[in-house]
Amino acid sequence: MRPLLLALAAVPLLAGCGSSASPAARLSPGAAPTALPSSLPVATPVRRPNASMTSAGMDLPTGPLAFGTLVSDVRPAVIAALGPPDEQGPVDPLTSECSGQGLSILGYGDGALRLYFDTSARDAFTGWVLAGEAADDSVPTASALVDGAPFSFGPGTTVAALQQGLGEALTLTELDEGGPFLSYVDEAGLITGFLDAIEPDGSVGVLQGGGGCDA
Repeated sequence: MRPLLLALAAVPLLAGCGSSASPAARLSPGAAPTALPSSLPVATPVRRPNASMTSAGMDLPTGPLAFGTLVSDVRPAVIAALGPPDEQGPVDPLTSECSGQGLSILGYGDGALRLYFDTSARDAFTGWVLAGEAADDSVPTASALVDGAPFSFGPGTTVAALQQGLGEALTLTELDEGGPFLSYVDEAGLITGFLDAIEPDGSVGVLQGGGGCDA
């Protein structure tokens, strides 16, 4: 969190130098000091938004956005919650893993969060990818509801924390190609991802929900 910068200046207003009033009179209760306005801005710390990525789509303060929701509904709701995206537009199939699939994206945190929209049939929300920790906590984490209690996780979360938070809904697999892999399943859908190690001190590198792809 960035520290708050606060400058306060208070200067008592005394009587003029030529006044004949006594010092006691000049400092009487009626001569209250006047606070001068600060000339320095107050820095507001950036807080993680009140939003989360789920197996069914994305939860916002205004309500859930399920996979399949039209971009015309998703875009204004997301921008209202997260602000303007720093990345948007079509995904180039020649430079991504989305070969043969028409996709567009909204991106936040220099690639820390990408929302994908399928443009090949109808312009609808199809998936999300969390990749890398946003330095300023400006993007949501993933969230799961386990035994009625929410558990938040994302890139950087350790395997030990995943096992404790997700319990039996979590599956860890050592793939022949791609390395350690995780999957979390609930009634709404599936969240998958890659780890840097499968041991308890390993951590999440990438998470994906729905039908996103690695652009």
